[in-house]
Amino acid sequence: MLKMPGDNTGAIQNIEELQSIIGKPHNIIKAKVQSKLDVHCLYFLQQSSIVFLGYRYDGRSEILILDGAMGFVDILNYRTLHLPEHREFSMIENEVFQSPIAVSLYCWIPGIEETLRINGEANWLHVKDRFFSQKSGKGRKVLRVRVKGAFIHCGKSVKRSGLWKKRELIDFKVNTAHRENELINSDHKKYIAQSSFLCLFTRNASDRSELSPRGDPPGSVSIISNKYLLIPDRPGNKRLDSMLNLLSDSRIGITFLIPGSDILLLINGQASIVKDSHLLKLVAVNNKIPRLSLLVTVKQCRFRKTSSLNWPTIWTQSRVADRSRFPSLGKILIDQTTKKKSLLSSIKGKLIEAFIQIDYKKNLY
Repeated sequence: MLKMPGDNTGAIQNIEELQSIIGKPHNIIKAKVQSKLDVHCLYFLQQSSIVFLGYRYDGRSEILILDGAMGFVDILNYRTLHLPEHREFSMIENEVFQSPIAVSLYCWIPGIEETLRINGEANWLHVKDRFFSQKSGKGRKVLRVRVKGAFIHCGKSVKRSGLWKKRELIDFKVNTAHRENELINSDHKKYIAQSSFLCLFTRNASDRSELSPRGDPPGSVSIISNKYLLIPDRPGNKRLDSMLNLLSDSRIGITFLIPGSDILLLINGQASIVKDSHLLKLVAVNNKIPRLSLLVTVKQCRFRKTSSLNWPTIWTQSRVADRSRFPSLGKILIDQTTKKKSLLSSIKGKLIEAFIQIDYKKNLY
């Protein structure tokens, strides 16, 4: 019988133990996080048509999905963005964002495996339109985001999930009007078994938040019981942002999605980082056992329908995406970490890109 939290599951307790198992990130990886939007982050936003927005309010994590035309996010400057009015904003409680709170953004360009992650804080702002008089008080309600950190994320999660691979639309039958559950029921289990992509929202004691993607073949998340989930940690860049947050604050928000479905599964709970070999074997893929996993104690589950994931449009965009116009991750890393550009830095960028492509092929699991 599997042991649960408090019964010697091998939970990681500190950063030293965590890094002794996963290792430390390369200096280039540590340096890639920018304190403001650089030219590559700006270009990515100008091409992006889907943005995930994660935040926590009153102890509960939420992840909304915003869509629009390519470049729908308004870029004011290197440190300030406006998320324009969106139908998903109707799900935000009135009290939220009256004062700035920590948020994280996760941005897609369909067809591009690399993604963009942005951390900062956000609050409501009413922007006057020229069509309204100053006296009328009318205007557009936008969410102003103050950027505190940004980086281009590697494409492993997207590759493992097969997000951009066209497939049949999925009509997942569930009543989204049902109230949230405290336990994982049969519908939740069925959904998780078909899901190949999820996002984790975490926040540490200093209000630094992260919205981190996870991708795997369907069925790779293990449902241990109606109270516990096991989410594997696959090889990545070793930055460990989400795990470091969990060492500080164990609360976690998770949004599962099934490519081809407009139904989302949202879960709130608490997570511990486990190294127990019996647990880790449950989430092996191709006989590759992860070094660590997140053991999630579920507190709240609920389904939600979204109109932001128009999969036929997403897959069409992915087929016409011009990868040659988007710089390689190797070039981006060199540009972000090298002050002086030279022939040597260009060669380094190409070498790093070659290593990344080998890593994509040989080290997904």
